[in-house]
Amino acid sequence: MTRALYILLLSGLSCLFFSSAVSVTPPPDPDTFAKLFLETLKKNDKELFVKTFGLTEADINWVVDEWLKNPYLTEKEKEEIREKSKDLSGFWASQDESLTKNFDRIQKWILSDSIQVNAIEFVDFYYQLSIQKDVPVYFLHDCNLFIKHGTRYYKIIFEFNILINNQWKIGKIKKIIEVDKNLNLLSNTGYEYQEDAYCSVFGICSKEISYDTVAVGYYDESVPVVVDTTLYSSDSVATYGWHTTLPPLTEKQSKKADKIQKKLNALYEQQEKIIYSE
Repeated sequence: MTRALYILLLSGLSCLFFSSAVSVTPPPDPDTFAKLFLETLKKNDKELFVKTFGLTEADINWVVDEWLKNPYLTEKEKEEIREKSKDLSGFWASQDESLTKNFDRIQKWILSDSIQVNAIEFVDFYYQLSIQKDVPVYFLHDCNLFIKHGTRYYKIIFEFNILINNQWKIGKIKKIIEVDKNLNLLSNTGYEYQEDAYCSVFGICSKEISYDTVAVGYYDESVPVVVDTTLYSSDSVATYGWHTTLPPLTEKQSKKADKIQKKLNALYEQQEKIIYSE
């Protein structure tokens, strides 16, 4: 399921609203979603996967009906909602494509790691819960489903999940990575979406990376620090582990550093496009 769904069905229409007086009931335990996802994964059936986690016409009708309960809507706004919900052909095609990509990502992992689906065990489910009140719908953000297969542990990372018509529906599966028994990222699996800027650009911090104009500090102390020697002489830089101490920049050096930062920002944007196009 893509962001287009929420742009169309949530953001696109809800921009007409203010707050809603619709009553909000507590959502079902998010762990029920995690366990349903795991049981569906074990079936290894694409058609069942799409049917279980895709929205139906009944779900869409529920969303529209909930919106129309908003006491702050004018009749004109209600009519707009009804009209926009009549033709969702583009959404159905987009949803099918997105769910298929999710299923294919799972299949790739099963094959690459020789996974026996019936041997997968539930470990834990981490998430952040929020609500959009005007529909109302609940969202699960930063969802990490931890599972075990034999002696190996994995984390399935979801972009988000959503509660529609009292059912948890899947968003995008970002990736599946191996973790240790304490649920920490293994050193040989690379970084996922880390806050560290340079690791985020280059993906894997455990490998030596050469970039001609970047001063980089790594967490891995076995990897040498790469410093832009056009900005500093080698004897003016002191390094302590992954920390790098640099002298103040001159005006000329500051301008050059700004250009470097712009290159990095462009790389960040390019990386995000690659990640969200998968």
